Amino acid sequence: MSYLFVTLAALFIRGPLGPDRAEEKTAEPTSVRQDVGEGLRFLRRDSFLRFLLLWAALSNCTLAGLAFMFVVALRHHGASASVIGTSESIVMACGLLGALAAGRIVRRVSGFQIVVTMSWLMVAGTLGIAALVARPWPAALCFGSLVFFMTPLNVTFQARMAATVPDRIAGRVMTTTSMAAQSLKWLAPLVCGALADRFSPTAPILGLAAMFALLAVAIHLTPALRRFDDGPHTGDADLAAPDAAPEPATPETTGRDAEPAR
Repeated sequence: MSYLFVTLAALFIRGPLGPDRAEEKTAEPTSVRQDVGEGLRFLRRDSFLRFLLLWAALSNCTLAGLAFMFVVALRHHGASASVIGTSESIVMACGLLGALAAGRIVRRVSGFQIVVTMSWLMVAGTLGIAALVARPWPAALCFGSLVFFMTPLNVTFQARMAATVPDRIAGRVMTTTSMAAQSLKWLAPLVCGALADRFSPTAPILGLAAMFALLAVAIHLTPALRRFDDGPHTGDADLAAPDAAPEPATPETTGRDAEPAR
């Protein structure tokens, strides 16, 4: 149903979707490999985008492992299928509330404060799941709060990326970032399942909390993040030429994750 609604919404778009691409119409079509390669070359030259590439891959992997272990742990403690389903619905509802609140949060709080605060709240939410996993409803609220906090964080990162990347190469860069964000998700259930069998379901959840903590610490140690509120900065000044500077992005124009984290 979501794809149907997106398709119908796209049919009603009447405004321009981007810059005039007339100058590229005569160029030879490029392959997916060439487009991804061009996106990677751009990403390598910008310190913020390099961090975002790594952060997206690790955070999505961690979140995928947490979603898997949430179900496994509830089942391990005797929760029925209906209880697990209701718990998952609570988590998804919190994500929807986060999406509705993200615009207001981003307008009122500085980008760096959002990145730092939300990152550590995600650690707290994961620890809360580990502590309360035997009680489905409190555990679901902890997981829901984590998803709620992650939504404005993703919006902040996406807005900064949209303001940093020139329109000419935006599609290639965002496609490359999306591929990176999904690249490690397959690993999380494999590792978490093995750890749960070897120890207990709580052990991999604590490991995932440690991963979120490492990502939060990395934010404090990354110079490009400490300059987050100074505006977009590109390593090479000529990267954006001959394009004009992109218009600043707002939460309303960016949507959600690159893949931020799912």
